[in-house]
Order: sequence, then C-alpha cells, then structure tokens
Amino acid sequence: MDKETLTAQLTQALESQFPGVEFNFSQYIQDNVEEAASGVKGENSVKLYGNDLGTLSRARRRRFAAYCRLSRA
Repeated sequence: MDKETLTAQLTQALESQFPGVEFNFSQYIQDNVEEAASGVKGENSVKLYGNDLGTLSRARRRRFAAYCRLSRA
C-alpha cells in the first residue's frame, strides 16, 4: 500500500468519527520544519482562528477539557 492510499483511508475513517476535524499526516523531518515555521511544538496541536475572542475562549475551554479527558484515558 502506498502512502497516498494509506492516508486517504485513515482520513476517511477519522473524519467519519470526528466530523469537522482536519487531519494531517506527515513524516518526522517534515514535522520539524512545520513546527519551526508555525511556532507550534508537539505531536498534537489545535489552532483556533477567528475574530470573536469570547467564542475562541469558549472553544479553547471545550478543547482543553476534551484533551484532559483523553489524556486520562
């Protein structure tokens, strides 16, 4: 199986379970370059964009609570 087929299958499976989430698959060296360019360090990250700080803050709290539940699992 080639990389394109594998990532397509993984994306389809994950998007069916987590609608609205954007998934990215990359290799280690690519991750290092992207981390340096984006300023986000880590294997898992969430970026929130928007103009309404209240909405962004509520979204951040929901994401953080979900992450905490996952990290305890």
